This record gives sequence, structure tokens and C-alpha cells, in this order.
Amino acid sequence: MRRKSVLCFTFALILAVVLSNIAACAEDSATPEPRLLLDEGQWAEAVTGYDRILKASPDDAVALNNRGFALHRLGQYQKAISDYDRALSIHPDWAVALNNRGRALRHLKRFGEAQVDFTRAIKAAPEDVHSWNNRGRTWADMGEYKRGVLDLSKAIRLDPKYSYPYYNRGICYRALKEHKRADRDFDRALKLGYPIERKGD
Repeated sequence: MRRKSVLCFTFALILAVVLSNIAACAEDSATPEPRLLLDEGQWAEAVTGYDRILKASPDDAVALNNRGFALHRLGQYQKAISDYDRALSIHPDWAVALNNRGRALRHLKRFGEAQVDFTRAIKAAPEDVHSWNNRGRTWADMGEYKRGVLDLSKAIRLDPKYSYPYYNRGICYRALKEHKRADRDFDRALKLGYPIERKGD
């Protein structure tokens, strides 16, 4: 009888473990992938998702970059930079992370450091329109409007349907008092869908 009781207890314990594992799998499968959360603009939820991934894989450069992006969109620029730093310690010439870190530095008005990152990103990926656009916009922040026009014109040549370089070049032209060119760029940016509330990026 004692042996039978022990066997019953053992079976019940195994069953409990199996059921708990099924429940955990169901919970995980019901949780959207962090990348999907990024695409949907659910920044805080994406951070939580990437926290989980990075707890298991601390050197996942993609997860670090993507969590940094979500933190950036939450306005947590210094935390974002920390994630980009870690990603770049793994892949030093990764243009995406360099560009993202540059954007975070720009928001903190650390323009010189931002330009170093954008220039490195351009060197690593010369056809990346975002790096040209961001460097051009940062030249404008620094009052270097003619240099901004050059970079932003390059971005437009790379992708004539990308609205941001037109808007940002318009800012440069307006500062240079070339108002017709500025108005033409602003109009083109809006026709291409530039979100006016962003005020340049």
C-alpha cells in the first residue's frame, strides 16, 4: 500500500510539472514578439520583451539595438545610448546601430558626437539614405546649412521618394534665405507624406 501511495504521488508530481510547462508555453506563445510590438509602436511593451530576450542572451546585438530604439522612442535617450554602446561593442561597424546612436546623441544636443557616428555609418554603408539624412539634419542643428544641403541632396538622390530629406533641406534653405527652394522642398515633403508634427528628424 505504501508503495502504491508513493507511485501515485510521483505520478501526480510529474503531471503537475507537465501541466505547468504547458501553461508556460501557452503564455509565451500568446505574447507578441518584441519586433511586432516595435512595428506597432508599443514601445514600453517592446522594451519588456527585449528585457526577457537579453536576460537569456545578453550579447544579442540585434535585441540590444532594438531595445535601444524602443527606449529612444520613449524619450529615454541615455538608456538607448547604453544599449547601442553594447551592440556596437559586439559589431563596431554596424551602420544601423551607429545611425541610431547618432540620433539619440542628437536629441541630447551632443551634435559633434552624433556627427562622428553618422559619418562612421556612411562609411560602413554609403547607400544608407537615413545616415545621410541624419547627418544633414544635424549640420542644420549646428548652423552649417550649406553642408546640410549637400548631405540632404545626396539623401534625395539615393531615395527621391523619402520625405524627410526634403523637409530637412527646406530648413537649410530657409536659414540660407533661399525661400523659393525652401517652399518647394516643404511642399514636396508634405506630398510624400512627411508627418509635419515631427518637425524634422
